[in-house]
Amino acid sequence: MAVTEGNGHPNNGDSGGPLFVDGWQVGVASVSKSPAMYTPIHPHRAWIRNTTRI
Repeated sequence: MAVTEGNGHPNNGDSGGPLFVDGWQVGVASVSKSPAMYTPIHPHRAWIRNTTRI
């Protein structure tokens, strides 16, 4: 997903950092250019829960 407004732009070295919307993590930083690109985490929630046990 792309972020074009607000403070959603990561800096160099921020890959893997979270994107929060309304207090919920919805993405992980993958590209720090404009527009900033994030990988959505919703499609991977089952894997995250099984791997981290959270």
